[in-house]
Amino acid sequence: MEVLFLSEQLRDTCMTNDAMVDAWGIECAKYLKPLLFDLDAADYLSDVLSFREHETITFDNKPALKFPLKNEVSMVIINNSKFSSEPFQWTQVYYVKIVYIGK
Repeated sequence: MEVLFLSEQLRDTCMTNDAMVDAWGIECAKYLKPLLFDLDAADYLSDVLSFREHETITFDNKPALKFPLKNEVSMVIINNSKFSSEPFQWTQVYYVKIVYIGK
């Protein structure tokens, strides 16, 4: 699965453990790093949804998924592929964009 980031700054923060710890704390970094690896390794988002806790939400009027990390910090992703349907089917998504990490 292809994982993109909303901004270069968000991407850069997620690329090193020290930057993750500085931004969100060591406990969040311990949860975030494996989640990023899981997203990158998956073929489809359904591969990750089967074993990662998540919640369906709306972010900027788009369907989104919220993954809790630690200490009330969460990561939010949206569909970044051309795929869309009603009702929305996350199991068919293979491009995602990380749009938010925080409280």
